[in-house]
Amino acid sequence: MASCAPKTAHNTEDSGVTLVPQGGLFWDGRVDTLQEQALGPLLNSREMANASADQAAAKLRRSGYASRFAQLFGPGILDQPHRLLSEAMLAIARY
Repeated sequence: MASCAPKTAHNTEDSGVTLVPQGGLFWDGRVDTLQEQALGPLLNSREMANASADQAAAKLRRSGYASRFAQLFGPGILDQPHRLLSEAMLAIARY
């Protein structure tokens, strides 16, 4: 039986692709990354009531932790809805 080395976040310069499992997620394998998997329910109107990425990002901007995003990624992150959502999904994937 082949052994598989665990992925760790010891090198924070590594990209999410090298740090988290990739490929074949959801029951039908329709997404390849944990970021995409986390985004699925977030953009499903029946689950999280967000009709679009812009609407989900607007909720993040109004959240109590919006200042943390600005602190981590710079104040401009709050004005870039798709990047804000991307960074949030990467945080969920790494968690």
